[in-house]
Amino acid sequence: MGVHHQGATVPITAWSTMADSLPGLGIVAAVLGVVITMGALGGPPEEIGHKVASALVGTFLGILLCYGLVDPVAANIAKTKTADDEHAFFTCCAWSCWLS
Repeated sequence: MGVHHQGATVPITAWSTMADSLPGLGIVAAVLGVVITMGALGGPPEEIGHKVASALVGTFLGILLCYGLVDPVAANIAKTKTADDEHAFFTCCAWSCWLS
């Protein structure tokens, strides 16, 4: 029963871990965009602006996906996942079989 209970919480943990890593991925995108922009310095302003915009889009996507998509999905799975209820049910079944 413990294995079943632990296995039921694995998807929640996976989604939460992915949500926690997405802002860091956005920061990496921003730093990489700044590095690429530094390589384009001296070029036309439109090209530099395009590269800065790309860095900002990467940052925005990391934050948006974390707080706007993945974290709410993880929270929703945690609410609807009935791992504790199933564990209690299986425990009752085990006790009733053992007592009879």
